[in-house]
Amino acid sequence: MEPRTAGDEDDDPRDTPDPRDEPEDHPVGPVPAGGPWSQDIGHRARRLRWAAVAVALVVFVAMTVGWSSKLGLDEGIHQVAGLDPESAAVLDADAQAGSHNVLLLGVDTTTGADPGADTIVLAHVPADGGAVTRLSFPRNLEINRPPCQGWDAATGAYLDQTVPAETRTTIDSAYRSGGPACAVRVVQQLTGLSLSGFAAVDLGGLGDMAGALGGLPVCLDRPVVDGVLGTVVPGAGETSLDTTTAAGVVRARHVQGDPGTDEGLVDRQQRVLAAALDGALSTPALLNPWRSHAFGQVLARSVVADGMDADQLLATALTLRGIGGGPFVTVPTSAENNSRGNAMMRDRDASALFKALRTGAPIPDSASAPPSTASVPSPSTITVDVLNASQRQGLAQEVASRLRAVTFGIGSVSNASRPAADTVIRFSPDRAAEAQVVASAVPSARSVADATASGVLQLVLGDSFDGMIRAIPPNSPATATAGLTSGACS
Repeated sequence: MEPRTAGDEDDDPRDTPDPRDEPEDHPVGPVPAGGPWSQDIGHRARRLRWAAVAVALVVFVAMTVGWSSKLGLDEGIHQVAGLDPESAAVLDADAQAGSHNVLLLGVDTTTGADPGADTIVLAHVPADGGAVTRLSFPRNLEINRPPCQGWDAATGAYLDQTVPAETRTTIDSAYRSGGPACAVRVVQQLTGLSLSGFAAVDLGGLGDMAGALGGLPVCLDRPVVDGVLGTVVPGAGETSLDTTTAAGVVRARHVQGDPGTDEGLVDRQQRVLAAALDGALSTPALLNPWRSHAFGQVLARSVVADGMDADQLLATALTLRGIGGGPFVTVPTSAENNSRGNAMMRDRDASALFKALRTGAPIPDSASAPPSTASVPSPSTITVDVLNASQRQGLAQEVASRLRAVTFGIGSVSNASRPAADTVIRFSPDRAAEAQVVASAVPSARSVADATASGVLQLVLGDSFDGMIRAIPPNSPATATAGLTSGACS
């Protein structure tokens, strides 16, 4: 073959374009210099593309703001270690696998700087997904409290000290003494149930949540007319609660028409909590960073939890409202309080109830029966002596007059033999029931039983007396036995 020269390159058939390689009807033209936003594109197409970009930006911003708000709410819940699933107190552990038990406390901080639990209720969700059982513990249930690590309710932190064990105290003192860990330990020791969630909600904070959200829409089964607080909500059905009204609804314990248990109180508290969380987790609230931030600040100072975020807390509140139709059961107690004014657990019936919950067996009839509705003395049948142990002159006469105004009988009115800081109700065992009524009327007083005395009922006013005297309605069979109105609200 002859060698090729430089001029022969153009004659190489491999360099000749094949006409079959070129499209016949679609010649390739230059891309506009402006790319997809070139002026060569029509105005309508350009507007559509800008609209698509704007929508994408709006969606992105909304998702970012909503996610940030939700994250802020979750982070606002003060998490404190309290659960102990490996506790030796847990019984029938294999049978409990897959079930969930969430302990929820309602705490009223307005009664002092170191509050106990106002309501104590446990939601039991069986492993098979059946009906949820709501188990309520009377706040005056007498227990033997184990030693617990100290708790500072003001800071929401444990202390570097141990609170000694105490016999013959009440279950509501567990949270006051040792915080979440002590409350969980006591409930696990009583029931043998393994707790998987815990939350303590400040009842005063529920009112603040209503204010932060601009009101809470809540449906109530009956008017909230309380023997102590008066008329809080005059009618049943849908209503909007402001800060003050919401705070009254969650504290109203002596409401006309409530059952003899705490079911009515627990139901109202959970309705308000569910409405607050539902409102805070709604799309409009999450997209409003100012409102979400305000609610998050209230949440941060109102909720202490372990193992629960905002969504889980909302689900628990809905469960405790009775969504799903599960039973509401109160821990079985004796017909009458003991000489210390405390409720005594019926051990055999309570053990059968707790075992049924642990093993998934039906709740025994003896355990689910309502507690005794033994009558409570009316204030008009009670005569109490009033003594002044404070530094305020004439305090005994002033309080005696106010007690008469709410129908109490007054015995002697005098000065105590020595000054005292505490306000106490001193009573003998035979007048324990009357002492309970006086304690309800004078919330700042501490009850002290004198086992050696007889016929004694004294109100000794110390420097701690806060000036509050409450009216106490007489107990009636209708009030004690009425159940929740069904179907009034969902």
